[in-house]
Amino acid sequence: MNLKKPPKKPLFFHQKLPEYKITPLIPLKRLANNLKIGNIWVKDESNRLELPAFKILGASWAVYRNIEEIFNIHLKKNENFTEFKKKVKKLPPITLISATDGNHGRAVARIAKSFGWNAKIFMPEGSKEARINSISSEGAQVIIVKGDYDLAVQEAAKYESELNWVIQDTAYENYEKIPRWIIEGYSTLCWEIEKQISNSKINLILIQIGVGSLASAIIEFYKHEKYIESPTILGIEPFGVACAKESVKAGKIITINGPYNSIMAGMNCGTISSISWPMILAGIDGFIEVSNDFAIKGMKIYANEGIISGETGASGLGGLLELTEHDNGKGFRNQFNLNDNSNILIFSTEGATDLDFYQNCIKENQ
Repeated sequence: MNLKKPPKKPLFFHQKLPEYKITPLIPLKRLANNLKIGNIWVKDESNRLELPAFKILGASWAVYRNIEEIFNIHLKKNENFTEFKKKVKKLPPITLISATDGNHGRAVARIAKSFGWNAKIFMPEGSKEARINSISSEGAQVIIVKGDYDLAVQEAAKYESELNWVIQDTAYENYEKIPRWIIEGYSTLCWEIEKQISNSKINLILIQIGVGSLASAIIEFYKHEKYIESPTILGIEPFGVACAKESVKAGKIITINGPYNSIMAGMNCGTISSISWPMILAGIDGFIEVSNDFAIKGMKIYANEGIISGETGASGLGGLLELTEHDNGKGFRNQFNLNDNSNILIFSTEGATDLDFYQNCIKENQ
């Protein structure tokens, strides 16, 4: 797969945002020592641009690129973001529309609020009240769809028009430009990590999939044509909702219909994004289906390290724990040729987006 390293334009854009600061890359020293691994780093996205998840990186860049393309308004090098917003305020009012299990929808709603626009967010039935309320708190209209996430995506798509912009990370027929920009926006994570680890080599990455946008950004960055020795990349999916894994097995996109028993709401997606599919097919080296129990184990270990991570956020660590639970990780080290000089990268993609549920999980058996 001939990929080129992503440009730094999304990073430069994000650095213009007044809330921007680089998120921590935290070493899990005790776990690394126990597993006889050099380093296990976790990129902590529990506070990204003052929201409890990484999603606003993609959504903000996609909205900005749409403003550029449609209205020819640009954020210039000598401008700050406040000056840019003054230019945007002269535009006719836009409504931002999206489907979500929580974090992406809140990000879209926050962007709409920052521009003085409206937002209409579709959520699947069974969505946690805490996540519904967090989106409503941004001033968005929340619409509950009687169905799963995929159906919410279909409903949101119906409202697309000249001044109603669907900002969705799931690509489908005739809708790939915005999801492409969202993937570009996530590259900021990788540029930050590159700065944080200096010249250290990453040997293994565990990345959450969902519809595949974040995984696509990771694949593009770490498996581009000029990367000397690419790391192994393992995709994380909830047990029973492994749409990417099943699609790779079938050689075509497979839909897994709900209802789902996974607590990992951010990855309860039944269909891989069409734009992410070829990258997942070519760039993911293997899959881990994470059980609810191991997601909760990941949450607890993070909590002990002072990291607040929700059930989706902790699924990457949960996958690592599942792989290493036998023989003190000996089989795992042999399988991936790891030793005490090796480096593993995982992502805590969200904080406690449902605080009551998070606290109950952390208290269990403690």
